[in-house]
Amino acid sequence: FLSDRDQLTQVDVMPTGGCEARALTHGNRAVQAFAWAPDGGRIAFLAPDARTEAEEKKAADKDDARVVDRDDKHARAGIVSVDSGEARAVTPDAWEVSELQWTGAGGLVVSATDTPASDEATNRIFALRLADDSLRQLATPKGFFGDLRVAPSGGALYYVGARVDGPEPHDLFVLPAGGGPARNLTATSVDRPVEHIEWQADGWLLALVGQGFRNGLVALAPDGPRRPLASPE
Repeated sequence: FLSDRDQLTQVDVMPTGGCEARALTHGNRAVQAFAWAPDGGRIAFLAPDARTEAEEKKAADKDDARVVDRDDKHARAGIVSVDSGEARAVTPDAWEVSELQWTGAGGLVVSATDTPASDEATNRIFALRLADDSLRQLATPKGFFGDLRVAPSGGALYYVGARVDGPEPHDLFVLPAGGGPARNLTATSVDRPVEHIEWQADGWLLALVGQGFRNGLVALAPDGPRRPLASPE
């Protein structure tokens, strides 16, 4: 779980049987998200690099001046060992990573950009090979996208993206895990803004969709067919 330490977020781990939690990540950086590896021995997380001694001194001196886009520290993907607590960054420091998900093969898929200072939608989907920390581009969705998910089978990736090029993500897309054309699953079957998705134990996707001033839940098969669910009160 994530906890606050002097307003700086870290990843903590606690045995399921209870007892004292221990910190897995250290340093003055805010962990933004994390995901357990399928083998249970590692955790992937998003966080900027820790502040340097010079930056710590600057903060202690209440020197708040900074150059926008030059002094900003962008979130990188990192891996930490649950047993040893050893952590390392696995994406370049000039990049910004917005989302990450484990694959069944023990690698990661990430939403990332090498031009984080841009005001345009420059994020792309990459496969991250942890053996050498190499990035292989899988897709360049048009416009903004998010809610990246890996199918339980590992054979496909799902994300919420723009139908054309924006301005907001609207539909659920499926992308082959090896790359290739993405397919819109909800343009005709749902035709409502998809706001969030989660996998269910039965292999279907549960989608939260906008319905006017309210939200509704729709269950979707991995290849698109839907079954309606009751709207939450």
